[in-house]
Amino acid sequence: MKTYTQNILQVLFICGVIGFFALWQRSSNAWDFIVYTQQWPEAACVDINDTKSSHHHICTMTRNIQTWTIHGIWPSRFDGDGPFYCDNSYPFQESEITNLENIMDNKWPNLIIGTAKTSFWKHEWTKHGTCALNLLDLDCEHKYFKMGLDLNKRFDYKHILEDRNITPSETRYKLADMREAIESFTKSKINMQCIFAKVSYRTAC
Repeated sequence: MKTYTQNILQVLFICGVIGFFALWQRSSNAWDFIVYTQQWPEAACVDINDTKSSHHHICTMTRNIQTWTIHGIWPSRFDGDGPFYCDNSYPFQESEITNLENIMDNKWPNLIIGTAKTSFWKHEWTKHGTCALNLLDLDCEHKYFKMGLDLNKRFDYKHILEDRNITPSETRYKLADMREAIESFTKSKINMQCIFAKVSYRTAC
């Protein structure tokens, strides 16, 4: 499994299915398109545990997490990152998503040891979700997280890749083959971010 998990951190693709392309605004919170992001959690742990950017956090995962998980839904600009933290009048409220939490624990998990399970959800909502409030389909916290779960179900990367005989294993796969498999299914151009472990060893992931 080492080659697969260490080489692929996450796949991002512009969610044409949501239909929010080229939405121009005239505020500091303007954005142009939505990015939906998934990650291979074992590789995410390699990145967090091997880099100083983790701020000494330790990443782990439970045995019931064996597939791609959600990172977030990000309003984004053509000319750079952001916007971020758009509306502090809508703070994260766990009570808004209690009926989703059992699914989110597996599909949108917090992998950082010693932090509350809601800390990752709070971060994604505060940083990204509040920037999509002007969209009817994402205009509240519950809709934002429900949309992430719906997209995760629709775009099951593990099965998409398995259909092309790309599975977690010691086999080396071409990045181009992985890209083609996902782009063919999603009908979108994707951005793949790869991570390589600095030291060859099995992590706690």
